[in-house]
Amino acid sequence: MNSFNNVVLQGRISFDPEIKELKSGKKLGKLNIACKSGRNGTLFIGVDVWEESLIGIVRELKKGGEIKVKGELRSESWESPTGEKRMKHVVVAEEIQQSTRGIQKDIDDNVMPF
Repeated sequence: MNSFNNVVLQGRISFDPEIKELKSGKKLGKLNIACKSGRNGTLFIGVDVWEESLIGIVRELKKGGEIKVKGELRSESWESPTGEKRMKHVVVAEEIQQSTRGIQKDIDDNVMPF
């Protein structure tokens, strides 16, 4: 992992994750997590999972579950059907951990499991 582009997020899964099989045969797991932000309330962050070893974890995750994700922040851009340029940021997961303790306690204690 590039040491200049690391992110660690913790939050709750905002919808049941999905796993897609691409034409190439690779699997892509997609999920969103809701993270508390002091200034902005709640941020919803997309997470892409490409690692085969993490796909099994994604299969176990459910909406509302608490997780911690470590990965690389990337941006995606595209053009809408009306010609407008769009962009969003996603985290490409390198580690996923289901939380066993309360998220707020981890935030308050500045504890990161990675």
